[in-house]
Amino acid sequence: MIEFQQVSKQYASTHALKDINFTVQKGEIVGVIGKSGAGKSTLIRCANLLEKPSSGKVFVADQELTALSASALRDARKHIGMIFQQFNLLNSKTVFENVALPLKLDHQKTDKILGLLELVGLSDKKDQYPAQLSGGQKQRVAIARALALDPKVLLCDEATSALDPQNTEAILTLLKKINIELGLTILLITHEMHVVKHSCDRVIVLDDGQIVEEGKIADVFAAPQKAITQYFVDSALRAELPGILQEKIFPAPAKNTIPVWRIYFKGHAAAEPIITQLAREYELNLNILQASLECIQHLTLGIMIVAVDAAAEKHQAGLDFLAQKNLKVEIIGYVARETL
Repeated sequence: MIEFQQVSKQYASTHALKDINFTVQKGEIVGVIGKSGAGKSTLIRCANLLEKPSSGKVFVADQELTALSASALRDARKHIGMIFQQFNLLNSKTVFENVALPLKLDHQKTDKILGLLELVGLSDKKDQYPAQLSGGQKQRVAIARALALDPKVLLCDEATSALDPQNTEAILTLLKKINIELGLTILLITHEMHVVKHSCDRVIVLDDGQIVEEGKIADVFAAPQKAITQYFVDSALRAELPGILQEKIFPAPAKNTIPVWRIYFKGHAAAEPIITQLAREYELNLNILQASLECIQHLTLGIMIVAVDAAAEKHQAGLDFLAQKNLKVEIIGYVARETL
């Protein structure tokens, strides 16, 4: 449904995208994640040729957009909906009129517009103006407007970045509903892994204009291959200590300090009493500093951060035991005993 073949984009001496290749199948939701400056927005703007690639080919709905004339491209874009971080609503028009804009205010389409407003949960807001709406409601209007021409593809450029957590959750749930009910293919750009975790079937990790990793959500969360991916996974699974505890962590051992382990669990291991066994059989005093458990695409994933107080040889025995259980362990630093 969406395909990039060796797409590159260069601005003067800056390569925003470098030899990008990926495919989004019909009906999929695929997330593209990366830090600021990674090339995410350039990528999604190349998906409907708002930015023309310097080289390579872009296909949407079996059409090579990069080969179309200007008039043919305008027609092709009618099948590509797009929503942005900023809602881009006309403040002088009502909710109904904003949704009707792509239809050129054809009031013969009233039933269709009302149906879209019902789909996004705004039937009771049709006569209100954007200034009367919350941020989440404004984004719902923008989504309804993007659906007005019955697109085959929906492009979302940081669509939840301007929203609070509650509205973010609601918009992501709405996008999933639209994907299921309308069979809409969605390409979603974000810098937040929890957005990907909530809604996407697959994820593409972008770094410095290049795809460094991609795969099914559960596979990427279970075994990230790149440091940048691990960073995003840890942020989504709350794998970092609260700031007040981070301030007490030393990077190297010192007198009267004990190590702090970050332990990753997945699958059946997340439900086993491994920590209890570790404490009892290896005589380790474990102080749990942080823990989280998530179910992602039917795969259970967990992270626990513990301070480990025991003799050095028992530390190693404990690490060997966790390795036998195929658990990944990182020593993230050391903390003074008296601070715990």
